[in-house]
Parts: sequence; structure tokens; C-alpha cells
Amino acid sequence: MIKIKNFEKLNTEYCPIYIKCIEKGHGSFLTFQLTKGLEKDNLDAQLWIYLTDWSLLNNGKEILNSNIQDSIEYTNCFKLINQKKILKIIEIGLFTVEIYFDNHIKLLLMSSNFYEKDDDMFMFYDFTNKQIISYSPEKGLYQEVLS
Repeated sequence: MIKIKNFEKLNTEYCPIYIKCIEKGHGSFLTFQLTKGLEKDNLDAQLWIYLTDWSLLNNGKEILNSNIQDSIEYTNCFKLINQKKILKIIEIGLFTVEIYFDNHIKLLLMSSNFYEKDDDMFMFYDFTNKQIISYSPEKGLYQEVLS
């Protein structure tokens, strides 16, 4: 595990990055299939929203959160960010991360008492370069090598 000092490395190396598709997993889990370009697939990457509470905000107004289980609401909200770009990922204060999209929508990740402080809130898998960049409130931002 290699500790990363701040989110600048993640943003400089990967953002902006295109969302090819979004999938809802079990519970609050989300998987974003990502690429550097929509026409030329030169990066095989995924962003997992993992062990965290989250809210999807459109111009500051919540349109979806991790407690909603209605698949129609997910489908409608995913249409707003599918094929868009992630512009940046930042930490705002302790235990909160914001993911900004290119259409005034952001995904707010929040640590809660339901999860342990060492649980990863997100995991960014770069399969092309065989590495994972993860974040947890306890460990902060860190990088690991995929074997």
C-alpha cells in the first residue's frame, strides 16, 4: 500500500474521464465503467462506490441517494450522467468525498456509523496499468498494485 498525499494525483492522471455505463450493485454499491475517450477505448477502468452512504445532486438538489431502492429512479438518474465525464474527485473535510460530473451533477460520498472507518468508500480500478486507488476515512487515499 502506497499512501497518496492528496487527490491531485488521481485527478491529474485520470480526469476528465468518460463514463461508458453505470451499474447498480447490491445495496448502495455502484460501478462506473470508464474510459479516457468514448471512441477510442484506451483505458480499462472502473470506479466502485463501495462502503459508503451517497447522494446524487443536480444543481445542489438531491435526486437520488443510497437508501432508495426503486430501480426506475436509478434508471432515470443514471441517464443524467451516463456518457458524461467525471471532471474531478475531491475530499471535502473529513470523511466526505465529492465527485463532479460535467453537467452540474455531483455525487457526494459520506462516511457513516454503519461502516467501519477503514472501509473503502471508493475504489478506482485501472486495469490497463494494473493499479487500484482507494479511499477510506482511516487510511486516506492510497494506491495498490493489481497482481
